[in-house]
Amino acid sequence: IAHNGDPDTYISFTDNNIVLATGGSTAINVGSPDVGFYGHVALIDNKNLRFGGSNDLEIYHDASNSYIKNITGNLILQASVIEFNTANAKISGSSTSTGSFGAVHTAGNVGIGTTTVEDRVSIQTTPTTGVRIKSDENYYTWQNYQGIMNLVHGGSTYNWKFQVNGSEKMHIGSDGKVGIGTDSPGSLLTIKDTGDISTAT
Repeated sequence: IAHNGDPDTYISFTDNNIVLATGGSTAINVGSPDVGFYGHVALIDNKNLRFGGSNDLEIYHDASNSYIKNITGNLILQASVIEFNTANAKISGSSTSTGSFGAVHTAGNVGIGTTTVEDRVSIQTTPTTGVRIKSDENYYTWQNYQGIMNLVHGGSTYNWKFQVNGSEKMHIGSDGKVGIGTDSPGSLLTIKDTGDISTAT
């Protein structure tokens, strides 16, 4: 089926396929079960490209912004590298009604809560919040509050260990006892005497 006066624009039926061509080149190839597009697919604003039996994934653009909207399940981005190739790129939004990702800046370094990234990882929090690293039911929080650095251990029966070159140098037990040169302090402060203790005035 050819366009009247334009033989390069036509619809053909070959090998169980329906081919729509323009300019002598295939534009859309409808096969079984695949449909191939050989050019751009243009949608006007506020018209969605939908995937899934229940329109589970939608991609669209309004007059100002572009959206990838996942209705069912998780949205998974899978690649060896995911790059945000925009100056001062940010990831922001709310994961729940009470939480937010804040600002994430990716330019070789990572910033959380800030777009001024001075190190490999820069984290900026409010004065009353901290940085928490959590493993199972235990967590550790670094908090800088009014100029005071707090290091908080969330477990009730675990100890702080300070190691250098794989060797424990200082130990803070869950009972509040501190050991220097020993991992089993018997009093509030226990210093293992190796004959190397000195004082200076």
